[in-house]
Amino acid sequence: SFNKGVERKLKIKIRDIYNFIGVFLLCALYFFETPISLLGTQLLIVLQIGITLCFIMAASVHGRISYSKKVYPYTLMWIMMIPFFLYGLLHSEKMVVFRILFGIIVCLFLATQDDWINNLKKMLLLFSGSAVFFTFFFWLIPSLYSYVVDFYGYYPPGTGQLKYGYRAGITAHYSQNGIFIAVFIMTLVTLILAESARKKSRYTNRLRLIIAGIAFLAFLLNGKRGTLVWCIVAIILTWFVSTEQKSKFVTRLIIIACVSVVLLQFAVENIPSLNFIVERFSELGSDNSSTDRFAMWGLAILNFTKSPLLGIGFLNFREQYSTNLAAQFIRDLTDISSYRRLDAHNVYIQVLCEMGIIGFVLYTGAIILLLKYTIKALKYFSKTQEYQYKYAAMLSFCFQIFYLLYSLSGNCLYDMTFYLYIIAMAITGALNFRIDKQRLE
Repeated sequence: SFNKGVERKLKIKIRDIYNFIGVFLLCALYFFETPISLLGTQLLIVLQIGITLCFIMAASVHGRISYSKKVYPYTLMWIMMIPFFLYGLLHSEKMVVFRILFGIIVCLFLATQDDWINNLKKMLLLFSGSAVFFTFFFWLIPSLYSYVVDFYGYYPPGTGQLKYGYRAGITAHYSQNGIFIAVFIMTLVTLILAESARKKSRYTNRLRLIIAGIAFLAFLLNGKRGTLVWCIVAIILTWFVSTEQKSKFVTRLIIIACVSVVLLQFAVENIPSLNFIVERFSELGSDNSSTDRFAMWGLAILNFTKSPLLGIGFLNFREQYSTNLAAQFIRDLTDISSYRRLDAHNVYIQVLCEMGIIGFVLYTGAIILLLKYTIKALKYFSKTQEYQYKYAAMLSFCFQIFYLLYSLSGNCLYDMTFYLYIIAMAITGALNFRIDKQRLE
């Protein structure tokens, strides 16, 4: 029996090592996909395979891999969409398809265990925290930003060609930096909310709140209005769904909003760099970013009417954009932001255009079901008072809401933001598997 105990502990340690490496590489892939891709897309594929193998080995330590029935409804819908996604392999941007297929596979193996979730929190804070750090770093020492430009070989969009390098940090686009800052804030604030009722976490939570406030200043410096708004809304909705004191929610929210407005007014008046975000909001609906989106949405809807049932084919909108809109939108040929092949900047309209009514029903069905199971997990672990799992459910919910809202104006299914949804889906799968086990016991 002693030998069996030692063997069991050894297996757990081996599983933890596989999970740690897998989660570390998954977060590294998410946050540094663009820099890694400059070394070759083959390296990205090798990383995806390596991560998958790590999670397979972790799930196989105890022998046969088992699956939770709770995973099947939304995962099955993603599997049913695979034929639509495979059509995208006909295009040069194959990484979009590989990323989605990778996500489905990873979620299947991560759903059978929950040990990796604790590592995930630390890795998300570590990698996303670097976005906050480098935003301030290049704001304070702008002369060093030239090294980032030299690495990428172009001026990352949103940086004004070296003038505002801090907006993009070390990323290839200021919108990427905005998303990573949002991830840091969501990860930290949901942790504060999850542990707000624990007396021993009060002092720690105050420190976390100060850090979150500093990160929010980095968010304002970044100047990406979409990610800013959707992040705030996602946090508020997560707070509302998770709190047991609904009557106090509105009062607290109003107080926080009033204090935030006063602090924001003070910050804008004293920090000139924040004028950019104010200007961005004042131009909403009339600037190029808005009018270009309206044209893209119109083109997507027009193409949907040509093939309403099955759509025009996954990633084919990029071809339509290149043919019909690219020429009139390219305003500065020296700027990498002048892409000749763009997505529709609204995932729902683009899915409808490319995958038709059938694909749209599968996609929306999958995301609604995942939300349903996440809320169930949140309620369950709120009752059992297992804070680490309640936090995980809250984090998954927050990431999902951010993804779904940002999909109204962004390309979340088609870019690196999909990694965030993969993480959310994996968390919910693991939590439901744990619930199944506890109920059987």
